[in-house]
Amino acid sequence: MDRPTVVDPRIPVSWGPSALLAARNYKQAVELAGRAAKDRSLEVESRFVMAWAQLNLKDVDGAVQSLRKVASEPKSPSAVYARALLGQLGLLRGAYDEAVQWWTNVETAARSKWGLDEPLRQTVLLSGLIGAQGRAGTSRRPSASRRRASWGCVRSGWGR
Repeated sequence: MDRPTVVDPRIPVSWGPSALLAARNYKQAVELAGRAAKDRSLEVESRFVMAWAQLNLKDVDGAVQSLRKVASEPKSPSAVYARALLGQLGLLRGAYDEAVQWWTNVETAARSKWGLDEPLRQTVLLSGLIGAQGRAGTSRRPSASRRRASWGCVRSGWGR
């Protein structure tokens, strides 16, 4: 898997990063997904796998960048999951308006199935309250305990 010049027709290139992710070899998963993403036909789904590995490496900024590319591709089966994750990450970072934007763009049925309707309502309320207090541009980050609880939601794989 670590030898990109060796081609085995029995194993699709896109499986390598997923296998490394499943084996919890996150650094190599990011590297191999990056190489796979150079192939236009594998780019979007490779970036989704890359984002999961980046989250496990605590590279939230890198994960957000990868997920944005996935979320912007309407034909990707992973786009709806990317939007849900971007909403969760926006909430964790205290970017409430972003969280609302991403969660609003998750299909209603999926949002309901994954239990995102209530967090969305609460985040809309929180964002509105902050804006009403004149602090819209300087919203406070959630407490450390709130971030840990929310990160557990992301890591538990609620979107599967």
